[in-house]
Amino acid sequence: QFAVIFAEFSTGIVLTEDGKQFLGEGTPYKTFNSCAEAEAFSRIHVGKHPERECSIHDEHGEHVTFIRPPQRD
Repeated sequence: QFAVIFAEFSTGIVLTEDGKQFLGEGTPYKTFNSCAEAEAFSRIHVGKHPERECSIHDEHGEHVTFIRPPQRD
């Protein structure tokens, strides 16, 4: 399984999926059965919420990749 962790792009503050600051309540991640599913979800999520980024981790908690908003000029 792979976990997508949500964060505010400019600060790195961990968020829940609905964009609230994670303060121990709610869930700051969403799980998927494959890395491809996690990446596809993350690209859509960041496309809808360009102020956020997603960090994908494997079943061992190891970081795989970041999905970040496109660079703006």
